[in-house]
Amino acid sequence: MRVPTISTYGRLERGLAISLGRVVDLQSQLASGTRINKLSDDPVGAAAGLRLRTQEASFAAYERAADDATAVLATTDNALQGASTMLAQVRQLAVSGNSGALDPNARSAIADQIGNLRLQLLDVANTQHLGRAIFGGHKAAAVDPATGTFVGDNGAISRQVSPSVTVDVNSGGAAVFGFDAGPGQDLFAVLGQLETAVRSGDPAALAAGQDALALRTSSVTAALGKVGANQNRITAAQDLGRSVVDGLVAQRSAIEDTDLAQTILRLQAAENGYSAALGAVARADLPSLANFLR
Repeated sequence: MRVPTISTYGRLERGLAISLGRVVDLQSQLASGTRINKLSDDPVGAAAGLRLRTQEASFAAYERAADDATAVLATTDNALQGASTMLAQVRQLAVSGNSGALDPNARSAIADQIGNLRLQLLDVANTQHLGRAIFGGHKAAAVDPATGTFVGDNGAISRQVSPSVTVDVNSGGAAVFGFDAGPGQDLFAVLGQLETAVRSGDPAALAAGQDALALRTSSVTAALGKVGANQNRITAAQDLGRSVVDGLVAQRSAIEDTDLAQTILRLQAAENGYSAALGAVARADLPSLANFLR
């Protein structure tokens, strides 16, 4: 039975195309370093790789949130450390101002120093990070510099730094500076009372002011402890997250990456197969013009 010429050429063309396709695919794998360059290369592997990439992207977002949280907490820590240092200075000045040997000028000088520290602490209370008052919640400021009253709110600003860890990155100014302790018990009212007591040389008022100052110092110290604890939580979450990402990358690499040695061997075999197919076509006993003239 005669085989139609067009069928013969068609089979040869398809065979060469398949052989050449194998060569091209393996060359693409070597060039890209991945064995899945299109979905049809391995639909199951491609879907698994996509899931792993999605998880990696999630952890990248957590890492960015953790970096932002760390920056806010670092700013807060610096502010609280500065406040703690200033309160220690106020405490020393209050002790010095309680001496009965001081004349009015000396008491006035100490009172002025306490007043200056109060102004500096007002600036600390309104410390900002990227335009946001770190002690003011969602407000633009925490304390009114003119009146020393709290103008912030108690809103929490949180960052999710891992799938299971969310951290408050702001410190509530009402608690830090004692505005929730009752009228006249906030830090700035206490400093004003101390300044007045030193200036007037009132021992009873000085003693009461020093006791109140100790409570406000404790509030700042407690806030520092909370900041440190949150910094540790973020660091632990980051370390765990990086470990998880390393595992995800390793899984994806096992699915997608090219085995260099194996792929080179397969490419050599494919190239040899293609060369053999070309040789077979060249030697094929294809119909000649004489076949059609008979």
